[in-house]
Amino acid sequence: MEERYGSSRTGGVLLLSVLTLMCALSNTSCRSGAVNPDAASGSTVTVPEHVAAGFSGHWKGPMQTKNHHDGTMELTLVRSGNELKASAKFYNDLLFSSSAIKNLRVTEDEIYLTTNILGADVHFNGKVAGEKLVGTLEAFQRRASVDTGNWDLTRTPNNP
Repeated sequence: MEERYGSSRTGGVLLLSVLTLMCALSNTSCRSGAVNPDAASGSTVTVPEHVAAGFSGHWKGPMQTKNHHDGTMELTLVRSGNELKASAKFYNDLLFSSSAIKNLRVTEDEIYLTTNILGADVHFNGKVAGEKLVGTLEAFQRRASVDTGNWDLTRTPNNP
């Protein structure tokens, strides 16, 4: 049984590929993009300091889905003692967005995030190994899976 630390508070993340998919499914125009003004508040979880140190930083890399809703994912995890505060953004050539992170959970080397975008509950699962954070995602709408994918992030030297 894995040990999970802390509890989460609402914060900021967006899944561009799912937003694009949901726009297509709902015939909504998405060219202007969507930005949640509350995205900067992040989601915070309390973990042991060595765990926070292993996850903290700015992570960036590609995200690809089965249905070709690809883009760039940026995840920022800010450490304050034994707390991690998370925020994220997703974008491609057409869109840039961010929305709320829910259910942030962190174990010794794994991270779990959930967000809801246009009616789709999107679950991210990832594992940290040094300077890499790699994971999977799955989006659900009306309790049915509508897309799956992978993300492969590298810790960047400086937070933009």
